[in-house]
Amino acid sequence: MEILPGHEPTMAPLAIEAMIATTDKGSHSFALHGGFLETDGTRIVILADAAEDAATIDPGRAEAALARARERLAQVSGSADDVPVDLDRAKLALIRATMRLKARELAPPQVGP
Repeated sequence: MEILPGHEPTMAPLAIEAMIATTDKGSHSFALHGGFLETDGTRIVILADAAEDAATIDPGRAEAALARARERLAQVSGSADDVPVDLDRAKLALIRATMRLKARELAPPQVGP
């Protein structure tokens, strides 16, 4: 979703997704972990369950979390009673790790110290 000045007033749920916020001072990317967005056409308010600044995301840690989630999901076979992992938690971990990496990719290059 792209919101420009004068946008129709909107309230929308947010999924686990990467986001770029652009202002007259530049762009910044985040990994969002759900929440809500509201705009009245002049301002935007985001109430996120959690938000991570892409600049603070450790790509190595995110890659390791992604690998762990994939390993857990690979254990899923047979009936639900035989599954040794919490399937919903493993799926969420996979999505969150993927969005952390996506937010890092979307992050504008850092300038200066």
